[in-house]
Amino acid sequence: TNLMWNLVCRSESLDILHLEHISWEDDAMKVVLHRTKPGKARNHSDSSSSQVKHVFAAPESPEICPILILGLYTFASRGICM
Repeated sequence: TNLMWNLVCRSESLDILHLEHISWEDDAMKVVLHRTKPGKARNHSDSSSSQVKHVFAAPESPEICPILILGLYTFASRGICM
């Protein structure tokens, strides 16, 4: 929910998110979201266009820091995928 809030996106967009959609650009985590509603592709002829979002850390507030939360989730769920 925290990552969805920071990316300002629908939960369906996060369901199809993979590690190859995440990279680093300067001091921000860059996330490429693919459109899930083909009818809502504004000003694009291709309905499968993507949108780039940048997420920044909040070191002064670790309880809401999206980078920390994603890291904790990744390490906590590591054994589930193996």
